[in-house]
Amino acid sequence: MSQNYYENQDSSFQKNNSEALSEDMRAVKEGRARLFEIAFHKKWHMLASAIFSITSVAFSFVPYIILYLVLKEILPNLSDLSQIDSSLLMTYIAFIAASLVLTVATMFISLMCSHLAAFETLYDLKIDFAAKLATLPLGYFNQNATGKLRKVMDDNIESIELFIAHHFPDLVGSFTAPVVLILLLLYFDWRVGLVCLVPIILAYLIQIVSFGGKNKVMYLKTYQDSLDDMNASAVEYVRGISVIKIFNQTVYSFKKIHDSILNYTKFCIKYTYMCRAPMTAFTTILNNISFFIIPVGIWWVTRTTDYAAFALTFIFYLIFSASVVSPFMKLMYVSNKGDVIIDGIRRMDETFNTPSVKEPDHPVNPNTVVGRSIRFENVSFSYTEDHAHNALSDVSFEAAEGQITALVGKSGSGKSTIAHLIPRFWDVDGGVVYIGDTDIRDLKTDDLMDMISFVFQDVFLFKQSVRENIRAGKPDATDEEIRAAAKAAQCDDFIRNLPNGYDTIIQTQGIHLSGGERQRIAIARAILKDSPIIVLDEATAFADPENEYKIQEAFKELIREKTVIMIAHRLPTIRTAHQIIVMSDGKVAESGAHDELIQKNGAYKKMWDAYNATLTWRISQNESKKDISAQGSVV
Repeated sequence: MSQNYYENQDSSFQKNNSEALSEDMRAVKEGRARLFEIAFHKKWHMLASAIFSITSVAFSFVPYIILYLVLKEILPNLSDLSQIDSSLLMTYIAFIAASLVLTVATMFISLMCSHLAAFETLYDLKIDFAAKLATLPLGYFNQNATGKLRKVMDDNIESIELFIAHHFPDLVGSFTAPVVLILLLLYFDWRVGLVCLVPIILAYLIQIVSFGGKNKVMYLKTYQDSLDDMNASAVEYVRGISVIKIFNQTVYSFKKIHDSILNYTKFCIKYTYMCRAPMTAFTTILNNISFFIIPVGIWWVTRTTDYAAFALTFIFYLIFSASVVSPFMKLMYVSNKGDVIIDGIRRMDETFNTPSVKEPDHPVNPNTVVGRSIRFENVSFSYTEDHAHNALSDVSFEAAEGQITALVGKSGSGKSTIAHLIPRFWDVDGGVVYIGDTDIRDLKTDDLMDMISFVFQDVFLFKQSVRENIRAGKPDATDEEIRAAAKAAQCDDFIRNLPNGYDTIIQTQGIHLSGGERQRIAIARAILKDSPIIVLDEATAFADPENEYKIQEAFKELIREKTVIMIAHRLPTIRTAHQIIVMSDGKVAESGAHDELIQKNGAYKKMWDAYNATLTWRISQNESKKDISAQGSVV
């Protein structure tokens, strides 16, 4: 049995979906079955919508039936109009008016029911999708562009709302209307009715031959792939706009987005030309059913003696054939839009079907974990599935509880990988990572995250108030706790100087914080969380001297009595660390305290000497200012 795509058991979509999808229905459905599975998340709303849509279609054909009865009353009495029952005609008119009112009223109720179902389903589905993203390993986001995921969230999932709210009532009506039409066509005169069916069948045969089967599948895949590529390129273009402007580039010189737009344009034009002939034939035939009826009428009038009956049937079918176009065109439109939505759902399900970080079958109670030290035992890890290059190879060390353990080494040596393995952003390929005496894979993800706080080099702040950004560390924190954390992080002063203080919305109204200010807010968030383990990933890399001093002061409060893993390029910041681990090519080159490593005269000593050498760098003082500007030698 296939694994259920809802791996987040706490998601509101799965909870609310228990009526529509029983726990036994865990196999992932595809195509239209999957679309209707989602659509009937609120099944009673959808059933009501379907019933009222069918009722509306039924009422919409009442005027045509009344028209037949009116013609039946008028045509035999054209020679003597006084024989026409005017009271009967007024009754017929009243029935037509009532049917029109009921058609509109029932369709309105149908749309109300479908819209209620659509909005509730869309809300639950987006929450579930966002929750799913939070359970995926970081490697998934490295392999899938932000633009692609944005398109799934904003376009593909949004299109489901369009189907449920609008297309589903139309679809029910579109299937009901042709059935009623065919019955009416055959009821009044089956011979003329069969003639009317010939162009309908011919038009749909053209559609099936031209757009059915592999052609449609290929079109949908190419279309969605082109949109994904364009979205991903557009996001990359916007994010890199500063570089593009600095080097005076244009969208034409940014090859990726230019090519993606060009490929999409070429595909659309090619497909449009391919659709020209069959679509024109389909539309022309359906809109001219009367041209099939007229020859039959000419043939019939020469062979009949009951001219009144002929005129009644002929005139009625000429008028009634015009009503055939709308439901069949709508059926084609809804069907095509449904195919696009289904392909979007398939892309959404690719994310839902991606394995989440595996939760333990029998999770350890975090309160029973002995100690809060971090221990790596023969850990190996690769970012690639073929393990062609290991980011870490047989790494072993222990970061003692309540002490600072620093990781140093050149870029690509594995420092950040170690930091990311501790919270299980990825799972190790070999070996074990322990917190205290417990394998981190035996802890629930939520419990593991409660134990760890992070301050990364690239700080991300939400487009919310400063208060809510800090409160992210502890959702139930009071305003007093938030201010206390801000004071400890050395950021209370500048926050209170913002236009609206703690209620200032970041990145709005010209509010842009410096790198050091953003870093201190991130530290306040971590202080508020008050986890026993702290991971600092080059948290002062971009800070100016004044901000670095304040950040260091904030660190003193943050790391007090905590197990600290600190990654740093600036060696003086980790000189007082209890343990320094030197990484090289994914392996532990050496470890020890600062003085101990200096005495070893190994890799760390070389790094320290190189750092000290940078302190003596200066621009050479040449006699010629021209030489200075031209050469600017460094000694």
